[in-house]
Amino acid sequence: MEELEGNIVLDENIKIIFDDVLIELFNQIEIDYENNCIKGITLNECVKYAKEKGYRNGSILVISESYLGGMIYKYNNYGKNEWYKVGSMMGFA
Repeated sequence: MEELEGNIVLDENIKIIFDDVLIELFNQIEIDYENNCIKGITLNECVKYAKEKGYRNGSILVISESYLGGMIYKYNNYGKNEWYKVGSMMGFA
């Protein structure tokens, strides 16, 4: 698996899963034409949200989906505080 940067902006619907906790978020994605980038919730911000809800250690699963598809990411899978893409999904539209 390839290690990912934590600043990847996620799709609209986000689920953060660790231990017995599920956090569901809606990502307000904004296009910043001036700086030629997309603004919204990133993978690293998902760790922050998880810590606010009690995450201490272990892995975090993040499901990021839109109407056309989605991605599944895992954090700290090998105990190195790194992000990995572990799967993809077809859309639900």
